[in-house]
Amino acid sequence: MKRVLAVVALAAALVAGCDDGEEDPKVWTSAAPEHAKPVTAERYAPLVHLAEGEDYPPADASVYATKSSMSFATNAQCEEAGVADRVDPRRMGNVPDKYTSGACSLTDEPTYSVTDDPSKFPQRFGFYLEPSPEARKGEGTGAPVYWEYHEDNGRSAYVYWFFYGYNDLVPGNAHEGDWERVAVRLTGDRPTGVTFFKHGGEPCVVPWDDKQLDKNGEHPRIYSAKGSHASYPTTATVAVDRRSAGAAWNTWQVLRPVDKEPWWGYRGWWGKQSWVKGFDGPIGPYPNRFLNIFTDKVCDDSSQLPPGYEGEWETREPATQVPAVTPYHMRVSLAEDRNTVHYRTTWTDPTPKLDCDGTWTLSAMAEQRVEMREKIGNISAGKCVVEGTVNLAREGETLKVTVVSTGSITMTATLHRRA
Repeated sequence: MKRVLAVVALAAALVAGCDDGEEDPKVWTSAAPEHAKPVTAERYAPLVHLAEGEDYPPADASVYATKSSMSFATNAQCEEAGVADRVDPRRMGNVPDKYTSGACSLTDEPTYSVTDDPSKFPQRFGFYLEPSPEARKGEGTGAPVYWEYHEDNGRSAYVYWFFYGYNDLVPGNAHEGDWERVAVRLTGDRPTGVTFFKHGGEPCVVPWDDKQLDKNGEHPRIYSAKGSHASYPTTATVAVDRRSAGAAWNTWQVLRPVDKEPWWGYRGWWGKQSWVKGFDGPIGPYPNRFLNIFTDKVCDDSSQLPPGYEGEWETREPATQVPAVTPYHMRVSLAEDRNTVHYRTTWTDPTPKLDCDGTWTLSAMAEQRVEMREKIGNISAGKCVVEGTVNLAREGETLKVTVVSTGSITMTATLHRRA
């Protein structure tokens, strides 16, 4: 089954830096298990490297469920209803004795079941699992990987779902139950790329022959970030997600078709709800779930900055440096393809005591913090340390910048957008 959506950005919904007009159509597909080939799913299943020091390794979703209780959230309109003290995964799917919850006494809604579409519930109503501490621990590289098959106009894809008992990427993202996925795309039986599904971003694809996509035979290597478990094609850390070539998870040895799982059909959350973005248990795979697999957007972590960073910036007050030197200012240009910095005593003095410029290269980032490597390539006056580490942090409408260079030289400044 397929949906094609053309998303139009309305002026009232635009954010700074977004283009007005119509985006490229997106193709959303749901699983087509009747056309799946298990041998092909196994052939291209990824080799997943867990991050070194990972505290919450892969888990078996069924085992996790048996070590959890189930409740029904009611948005505080009435007391949340306990559904099961100990969950039986066989009752989570579309079976005659599936779990149900009685209607809230303050509403006229009928009895709900775990396989109902939650969009039909009142806001913040729904089933959720609450795991025990034991359920969070997982089974490690012996845990199963769940797969499903999608197709669209001669293209196909095998989606590989990974489950973890807990996501502990903090601050900003910690919750019970954690579903991640990648998709290997094919034309005929020939692989053409791997789609990665980002946290808080659009899916993107890495072409099969791209040098950044390493392989073990025909199995693409995937790197699971520490804590968040987000999937990446390399170990390069250009985001808050830290990844490394830790324990190997040979997923082709533990594959299971997701539609054969006892909990298949469950439409509730896999962790408790706090109603705070980034801290809620997620929805997992379910029948007819539409995914944007066949995106044309190519992954390029190196060129991405969090919202609000791109633009032209400058100091209004001189930078503060330790040890102290003659006061100086700075101008910074942050863009998708290039970041530059210029240091100068003043912008009007024809013979400044300091005048040098260079580039900043992104090395790590989070929503409110960016780390870059500074390299000064041109010194016209004075002395500049040629290399250093730059930390940028959002503070209202300004950027707080700290540069640490060799020799224990530290500079701090506040950047404002240039008029």
